[in-house]
Amino acid sequence: MINKKLAKKGATLALTLAITVPAVTPVVAASQENIKIESVRFNGMAAPTTIDEMVKTYTNATVDVKYINGKVHTFPLTYNYLFKSEDKVATVKGEKVPAGTHTH
Repeated sequence: MINKKLAKKGATLALTLAITVPAVTPVVAASQENIKIESVRFNGMAAPTTIDEMVKTYTNATVDVKYINGKVHTFPLTYNYLFKSEDKVATVKGEKVPAGTHTH
């Protein structure tokens, strides 16, 4: 019983680390080593070329963060949904309406 609980906790910890480690931001990375950021460069991505790429929301863009010690680290950008265009996010005359709705 104890081994199962320990294995479950270990698996939970491993999953948590797998999710959060890629989420380390340049600022967090710099603050852990007490190093200041000199510059940040955005690296765009090629336009989608296939139908599959065109219908999904994604990014392959990255940023290069240059620290004052001369090291450069590349961080992948991610896309986070805030809401869908049909989500009701605004109130007009007491009624919730979808984002982007014309309200005249």
